[in-house]
Amino acid sequence: MFDSLQNQQQQHQQQQQQQQQQFQQFNNRYDEIKNDALVKVNEFKNIGIPIYIDVPIRSTKPSAEEQSIIDNIEDYLNGSNKRKLVEWYLDYIETNIDRFLISDSAFNFSCIPTMYLDNPPSSMTEIERNLLIVRRFLDDLEFNQQQQKVQQQQEQVNNNNNNKPNQHNTKIYRELVVPVRSVVQSAINKSKSEFDVIIWHCLAPFGVGHRSKSRSSKEFYRLAKAKLEQQPAVIPNAQKLQTIIDDLQHLELMETYDDEFFVMDHSTASPDDPVVGVIGLILNRLHRLENELKTIQHHWNPNKSYINTPPSTIR
Repeated sequence: MFDSLQNQQQQHQQQQQQQQQQFQQFNNRYDEIKNDALVKVNEFKNIGIPIYIDVPIRSTKPSAEEQSIIDNIEDYLNGSNKRKLVEWYLDYIETNIDRFLISDSAFNFSCIPTMYLDNPPSSMTEIERNLLIVRRFLDDLEFNQQQQKVQQQQEQVNNNNNNKPNQHNTKIYRELVVPVRSVVQSAINKSKSEFDVIIWHCLAPFGVGHRSKSRSSKEFYRLAKAKLEQQPAVIPNAQKLQTIIDDLQHLELMETYDDEFFVMDHSTASPDDPVVGVIGLILNRLHRLENELKTIQHHWNPNKSYINTPPSTIR
């Protein structure tokens, strides 16, 4: 019995020694990475053991879908896929604007010559009618600073954050802006997720954890940029990766601008600000059409006095 008790004590001492060794190893590891900007450390107060999140090791393997993205990494690094995305959504937005104008108001594109300064329009009456259509939709979507201030004051008085901007109640917003935004944003989100895989693949060996659902994209990009700034000469394709992250942050700003377009104070935006969301691109297309039609009017019939007919006459 005495021998059995002695054996138990020895086993207990051995277990304690093993635990001490493991704890010392844990502390050593903690000292190595606790100051790393890419490591988030949370400590449970009741037991005092550090719990590591996004430890800088690549602990997961790419899925089959992720691997197919990695296999085509050059298309992401050289800007090819970015160009395809931008060219696609610019064409998609413009095509759907034109379709909406035709289906809703029978807008006549055929009367507008390609070289309209050299060739007269087939019908000046149709040009004038087209111009009224475009201006009606511009009136529906646009506002001046005074209108914006009145709208903001009304929201403050009502203290109701659920109030929608007046532009959201228009036909062009419901039937053009909303569906186009949805399709474009879905494509952008898919592209962003692919670029996230490329960033993770390139930076995982240097301490950037996988872009998980629990981590915001802003945090992921911040950590990735921090690592690129720390080791620009060591990380392959560092400059290209930096450009990719800048582009992804630009896409996120586009979405934010679209969400806040009709309530944000545009007067505070820098004239050099390159961020233009889907709504801005739609307005840009309508303004270009308006300017083309006005140019045709004044170029081919300069002596006529044009009076802006109220938009309600063509509803």
